[in-house]
Amino acid sequence: MTLALAITRAAHQAPDRPAVVGAGFSRSWAQTADRIARLAAGLRAQGLGRGQSIAFLAGNTAEHMELTFAAIWAGIVVVPLNWRLSVPELRAILRDSGARALAVDGPMASVARHLAADLPSAACIALDRGADLSGCSLDDLLDHEPMSPVNPDPAEVLGLYYTGGTTGAPKGAELSHRSIHLQALDQCVAMECTAASVYLHTMPFFHLGGSSLANAITYGQGTHVFTADASPAGVLHALQEYGVNFLSVVPTALHDLLDHAGNAGVFGQVRSLVYGAAPMSEGLLRRTMAAFPQARLKQAYGQTEIGGACIILPPEAHAPGSPHLAAAGRATLSVDVRIAGPDGVELPRGTAGEIQVAGLRVMNGYHGLPEKTAETIVDGWLRTGDVGIMSADGYVTVVDRLKDMIVTGGENVFCGEVENALSTYPGIAEVAVIGVPDQRWGEAVHAFVVPAAGAEPPGTAALIAHCRTRIAGYKCPKGVTFREALPRSGVGKIRKDLLRADWLAQEGRA
Repeated sequence: MTLALAITRAAHQAPDRPAVVGAGFSRSWAQTADRIARLAAGLRAQGLGRGQSIAFLAGNTAEHMELTFAAIWAGIVVVPLNWRLSVPELRAILRDSGARALAVDGPMASVARHLAADLPSAACIALDRGADLSGCSLDDLLDHEPMSPVNPDPAEVLGLYYTGGTTGAPKGAELSHRSIHLQALDQCVAMECTAASVYLHTMPFFHLGGSSLANAITYGQGTHVFTADASPAGVLHALQEYGVNFLSVVPTALHDLLDHAGNAGVFGQVRSLVYGAAPMSEGLLRRTMAAFPQARLKQAYGQTEIGGACIILPPEAHAPGSPHLAAAGRATLSVDVRIAGPDGVELPRGTAGEIQVAGLRVMNGYHGLPEKTAETIVDGWLRTGDVGIMSADGYVTVVDRLKDMIVTGGENVFCGEVENALSTYPGIAEVAVIGVPDQRWGEAVHAFVVPAAGAEPPGTAALIAHCRTRIAGYKCPKGVTFREALPRSGVGKIRKDLLRADWLAQEGRA
């Protein structure tokens, strides 16, 4: 079974059922499978061979999803690009991946013009009429006879999914056809994706949180709903217009959605609600449970390197008073999870240690980084860098992170990358960045800055503006604290635990 065969299975078993719907269009599974097969043939006609790569720089649209599926159908490696990244960051990923083509939509066309020179053949594919770049259009690709799907080796790379690094260098996780197949099955079962699921795509496809549910809905033969407006008002409109009954959101978006809806009681038709990708406060979780009275809630915990969610908090754990309400959940069907010490030995239940995951879903490795791969996958176990505790019945609670990483609004931000950007501002002697609690974002990026001797502290706005010229906006600090010095340990390491404690005390949260 592969993703391509799941598509043909849906076309055979539910040919007339709606597969993709949105403003002004509705296509059945039979029509969608035919389009995907034609698009795959079109990609091959553009000179993209099996094992070569195509990058995607676009928002969530039916065309984006169909062309992604078409590339997989043809054995072409997909490289989703985070459209929130800066041009230098995107350029680094394109060069590292060796992508030979770039699929782009209208809103990203101006960015794509800066990147075309980094493609070996400067091949750009327009996903809509707004992407007026030299190259071919989706209609050009569709104008081909449908091709049969490839029969890949299970270990063959399906996609390169890039995650950041503490030095700012991107790392491409090589996920195989087997990994994505098992991921889709895991999600289909754990998230209860069925033919009755009408799923609204609000999670971006460059995140495995978005693409993995696209796969799971496809395996379940449900309906994909697309909206050009993912704002709270747009989501509420889609609920009414298309009969959406399945949502997946990060806590930030959920907070905004609940604020916009007020006490209107508009979520009664939602039967499934998935949340994750960032910490959620207990207050927001309880508010969510009250606002979605008919929904079966699931929390998802995972990493790019394991193909997305591998630990799920099931609906039954979301009852008021549940002892597992603060947990991340339990391992999905195709993975094993353990808590281990620094020596790699599993620890007794109830003991804090590193969360480690094993199974056929684990990535092949980081693209072109064998040493980093060997550090991350040890004896078949993926080292997540997160600290957790496992209960006697297998529920995992995440308590801390080994890696110096902030999760803000569902996005991973590495402190070293932000510190590098800030340190290039004139008159800065030292910088330390931490994540601090934030009601809306889960965590917010906060910087502690020491001005150079004799230099006046720069303005906060100027520092943040400078940061935006070097890294993506969501990575930039939300706040800055100026200090005369940074606390250090006996060996000279910056004590970020003390900085965090100081911030909490100043905010009255200690």
